[in-house]
Amino acid sequence: MLTNTSLESIEGQNRVQSVKIKQASGEILRLVCDGVIFTGKFVGESSLAKMAGLAIDSENNSPMVDVYGRCENINYFSSGNLRSPLKTAGQCWREGHYIARQVKASLDGKLPDQWVPIE
Repeated sequence: MLTNTSLESIEGQNRVQSVKIKQASGEILRLVCDGVIFTGKFVGESSLAKMAGLAIDSENNSPMVDVYGRCENINYFSSGNLRSPLKTAGQCWREGHYIARQVKASLDGKLPDQWVPIE
């Protein structure tokens, strides 16, 4: 893992073959590799939720939800790393499984109409 660096370029034609990384000192490193993983500050990507006008929790940049995983518009649900960053794949799976059951309950008319966000 390289910190305090920036990606200068990805090299290759049909697949990644190497990358050029700029270090804080300004030195450029060329690393042979076959893939690139992007991450940054573990912030949920909530652009679509913002564009839909949903309430956003300013602390973690995620849609605000109720105990059923519903957003301010109760026809929208949120789970996994969108809801709060730094979850493992297993945590996301379990939460997704729970939210899927809530979506079914909503479609069956079994959830209350009132939205009360988790604080």
